[in-house]
Amino acid sequence: MRALKIWPTRRTLALALVAFAEVGAPAPIAESRGGGAGGHGKLVAWIKEWVGERNYPRDEEIQKARAMMGRSGTSTAR
Repeated sequence: MRALKIWPTRRTLALALVAFAEVGAPAPIAESRGGGAGGHGKLVAWIKEWVGERNYPRDEEIQKARAMMGRSGTSTAR
């Protein structure tokens, strides 16, 4: 899409970010503890460079995507 200069909707990006959070490692919370940008941080930076800050999904849109995909965004590990 980027090479073709096609910009996805914020909703599409939000769904992609939620899906990536399931399979990407390390998780964003682990990245923040380590101080480095892991896979998720690099993906976010790449998307923002591509579509710009204005077209990046807002927190509310990411929360809606989590709800749509049945993910709460919280860990179930004990």
